[in-house]
Amino acid sequence: MDHEFWGSRGNVRGWSEVRSLWLAVAVVALILVGVGALQLRSGSGSETRRLVLPATQVAPGPTTSVVTSAPPPPSTTAPPPSAPAHLGLPVTAVGDSVMLDMRPDLTAQVHGISIDAAVSRQWSTGVSILSALRASGQLRPEVIVGLGVNGQVTPAGFDAMMRAVAGARRVVFVTVRLPRSWQDDNNATLRDGVARYPGTAVLADWYALSANQPSWFTPDGVHLQPAGAQAMTSLIARQL
Repeated sequence: MDHEFWGSRGNVRGWSEVRSLWLAVAVVALILVGVGALQLRSGSGSETRRLVLPATQVAPGPTTSVVTSAPPPPSTTAPPPSAPAHLGLPVTAVGDSVMLDMRPDLTAQVHGISIDAAVSRQWSTGVSILSALRASGQLRPEVIVGLGVNGQVTPAGFDAMMRAVAGARRVVFVTVRLPRSWQDDNNATLRDGVARYPGTAVLADWYALSANQPSWFTPDGVHLQPAGAQAMTSLIARQL
């Protein structure tokens, strides 16, 4: 009986040890499974974040380009000097046979102009005509003087002309081109005279404009072909 009891107790201890061993193995297994589950959940969370994050990004909208025009660079070239502005006032013109050549063009381009021109007219005659017009109150605010072809013009004669047109707003003097000895002296007198009366006297430099333009002249080199008459008229009109 003692042997059987010992054997029975031994069996009891053996089964207890086995159960303890299995219990320990089960606990270890549960721990391992729990750790694996945590790692799996952690990995899944990371993976989920990696998948979700791109989806939460805002797609770039259409790009709008704003085009602004830069201001032009400042000009380094000085503009050419402009002619005096036309006052738009009535005009008195006194001249010789060259003015007769361009009379139709002057009448067409300068509206309301009064022209007094004659063949072989001298400078002194022009002074007398303009003095009489001023004295009678008929001298207009703008004056054109187209004289100097038929004789010499002196500085004293230029001053006499300016006295004759005293009160005029603007006086246009036209230089001359002709194959005569007084051409250069007359042009010098006109240029110097205009410089002495700034603001009132202006120069229409026909001599300079007509250089190398023989087709503008008749065979005498003085009077004007239609193209020359148009050119001289345009020159004068730009000074009014």
